[in-house]
Amino acid sequence: MTRTPASAGSRSATRRAAEVMAKRAEKFAAREKALEALVTTFHAATEKAEKVRTAAASRAERLREEAEAKAATVRTKAESDAAVFDEQAAAAVRKILAAGESFESVAELTGWPLARVRQAQRAPAPPSTHAGEQS
Repeated sequence: MTRTPASAGSRSATRRAAEVMAKRAEKFAAREKALEALVTTFHAATEKAEKVRTAAASRAERLREEAEAKAATVRTKAESDAAVFDEQAAAAVRKILAAGESFESVAELTGWPLARVRQAQRAPAPPSTHAGEQS
């Protein structure tokens, strides 16, 4: 049996097609590899960004807790310091009442609610802290 030119041409065409397809496959593989590198870069960057955000959120939470603790200390100290002046104000209210003013009048003069004026009148005066005085 002899080869026909058509069958030889078919083998040649098949070989050429295979070469073209192999080059195409190489280009596709190279493109996929480059794409994989880009996607890897993307995911690495987003992971790092999330780590930065998480670390910042943790630090911010610690700072907030520290600030709240400091603020609570400041408020407690302020209340302690203000208590002396609150007692001075209550003592003044008791003296105004002792001078003959009504509860309503004292409330109007001081801006305190009537219940607070009555509470100040009921509160016992603290012991004197003046030098030389005895209870």
